[in-house]
Amino acid sequence: MLSPRALPDLADPATVSRGRAYARSGRVVAVRHEAGVLHAQVDGTDTYAVRLTSTSWTCTCPVGLTGALCKHCVAVVLAVAEGGPIPDAPDSGLAAQLPGQAVVLDVDEVADEVEATLAPGRRFYEYRHANGYAADAEGLVQLLEDAADSASLPLLRVLERAVTLMVRTILRSDDSSGVQGDQISRLLTAHARTAQGLPGTLDRKERRRLAAWLHRFRFSGTQDFFEVEVDAYGDVLGPDGVEHYRALVEESARAGAEPFAVQHARVRLAILEREPDAILAALGGEPTTQHQAIEAVAALDQAGLGRLAVQHAERGLRLPRTHRQGTLVDHLVRDAADRGDLEEAESLRHDHFRVEPSSSTFGALRAAAEATSTWEARRSAAEEHLAEHRSDQYLGVLLNEGRDDEAWSFATAHPEAAEAAQAWPRLCRRRAMTAPDETLPVYERMVTASLRTAGRRSYHHAAKLLVAMREAAQAAGAEHRYLEFAARTVEASRRRPACLEILRRHGVLGPEGAAPGSPVDEPRTAAPSR
Repeated sequence: MLSPRALPDLADPATVSRGRAYARSGRVVAVRHEAGVLHAQVDGTDTYAVRLTSTSWTCTCPVGLTGALCKHCVAVVLAVAEGGPIPDAPDSGLAAQLPGQAVVLDVDEVADEVEATLAPGRRFYEYRHANGYAADAEGLVQLLEDAADSASLPLLRVLERAVTLMVRTILRSDDSSGVQGDQISRLLTAHARTAQGLPGTLDRKERRRLAAWLHRFRFSGTQDFFEVEVDAYGDVLGPDGVEHYRALVEESARAGAEPFAVQHARVRLAILEREPDAILAALGGEPTTQHQAIEAVAALDQAGLGRLAVQHAERGLRLPRTHRQGTLVDHLVRDAADRGDLEEAESLRHDHFRVEPSSSTFGALRAAAEATSTWEARRSAAEEHLAEHRSDQYLGVLLNEGRDDEAWSFATAHPEAAEAAQAWPRLCRRRAMTAPDETLPVYERMVTASLRTAGRRSYHHAAKLLVAMREAAQAAGAEHRYLEFAARTVEASRRRPACLEILRRHGVLGPEGAAPGSPVDEPRTAAPSR
């Protein structure tokens, strides 16, 4: 069978980490040896069959079917090597364990894995190292997520430790990819799920401990990236645990804690209690801006106060309009649809489109009007309104609907719209299929404009345009026009060696540095000697 020492050469660190987590959590559920071949069963998203020899491996999971060494194969190698108790598979084949069962962990082993994998080991993780840390952690994060349904108090504490270590690491990381932050958010969600699924009632000491951890996570001053939603813990905390959390928050407020964190905690507490006046008070009172109205609507809705949320959305629409008005409209449209009032939903979309015409509000109006079978009657006026106020986005609508002739006519009549939408390359590709000759002057303008700016990006763009122009000219039977323009372009770029190299790479230049087939590319006849 494969040796554990060979694993780093056969799989990436993330796969090895995930396999190790699977092995230690008891997911290798059956093993059978037969004529030098090891057959095993691994419980993952489904139940997968693994086959190992000293030089080969197969697994029935999606990754294994590609021929790669997957985490299930790694788990079997490590589980067998570590000699833990694994049931034998019956001779008739691998035993079928029902997929979807809750993952049962050896929490002590997982706690050790958390310390070994997640504790920061560098003073600072540069981008590459930060992503490497996240890759190594991913298997463990997935394992903890999967285990959340088999909730237990020890698992809750392991999750708290995992979150603590990952936060400690992200504070010394370049996480511009966002992967570490996403993993922490996932662990926080798993923590809430685990708490919600705890069997029985926690004792008073444990309820206070959990409340203190939730408070410390946000108010200790170590991080301000992540929030906890205490309302997700209401049942497990109980009234006294909630009050302990509230007292800790107010103590932090008196000590000068970050106002946003205090407000967020107070709002979540008010949501938990389903008190509309407390929710609005925590948000600063009755909304006077659409931004405040959106926050109020979201909080009231999350508290299960749907009608009040709708009323505040309606009031919010009457406040001075901002770019976020669509969020209020969306809420009211969903409410109308839930009530089966499609005409009201359409009216809301129509009013929003009239004051804020864009391709997105146009599309939303279309969907609502199609639901009431009135789109054909509305289409003409809606398109005229969009074309008048957002000509670039109207052009995009035409192209997205495949109305290529209309799009070309509109663009030639409103070239500023095509420029704003950066649509000329797309327009030319479409037009070249039916009227390639009409695209040639446009290609010339685009190439000339691109080469006004020095730089490799501009040169690559110009080269691609020239290639497209050549194809259009050939289709139009006007290759001479392309050759003449390419020759002029090459000559104008003689002082830009990087540009000439890029043009050559794209096939625009011949081996001697001239446009292929152009007069300047033809061999010169030596002048007769005198």
